[in-house]
Amino acid sequence: MKVMEALYDGLIYPAEQVVPDTPRYHEAVKAVCEIMCDFEGSLDKEIYKRIRSLLDLEAESSDIMEMEFFKYG
Repeated sequence: MKVMEALYDGLIYPAEQVVPDTPRYHEAVKAVCEIMCDFEGSLDKEIYKRIRSLLDLEAESSDIMEMEFFKYG
């Protein structure tokens, strides 16, 4: 299968394969994980699920925005 066909068919999603290799990125990811672990241990399960949903929606909207930016160069 050609690369363009694989991209079109959704078999390749480049944004998922890019991982920044900077200390600032790794520190931020670590901080988010620590905070989410704290929330999971201290918040009501339903509130924690809502926070996770909020973060998922935020990530999805950021992905969509980045794809639109990419279209326009």
